Amino acid sequence: MPRPDYKLYIIPAVVVIILIIISVIVGVMKKKPVVYVTPTPGIATTPRPQITEVPSVNPTPVATLAPQKQTGAMDEAPPQAELDLAAQKGALRRLCPVKQPSFSIDFDYTTDKFTVTLADPKIQGQDEFDSWLKSNYPAIPTDRFTFK
Repeated sequence: MPRPDYKLYIIPAVVVIILIIISVIVGVMKKKPVVYVTPTPGIATTPRPQITEVPSVNPTPVATLAPQKQTGAMDEAPPQAELDLAAQKGALRRLCPVKQPSFSIDFDYTTDKFTVTLADPKIQGQDEFDSWLKSNYPAIPTDRFTFK
């Protein structure tokens, strides 16, 4: 008697088991429907606060503001001295570090000032720096420099 072919029975059984596993996973992952409960009329679900006193209403005074004379914006252009200072300071900052025989200049961004290192003798270096500053950058005052 011929032996039955078990391969024909195993393949459909595996497919059926896989389908059952997939349907169980999909059923578990499916969202459960949201049930909305409508309250029955006449039955309070939460206690309502009881008001025993009515607070007195005092009108608060409304402050009237005086009209502002200036908003902080400039109607006219800035003074020419400020424009010259900004332009010369920016130009010198872009040139830094500047090396001269009697002094050197670098810009310190933390203090927003130029740092001048004078060579010995310092008095002669200071005089040469002052004349160099007046001839090249006359709009920058000396208080924008720190000396070493």
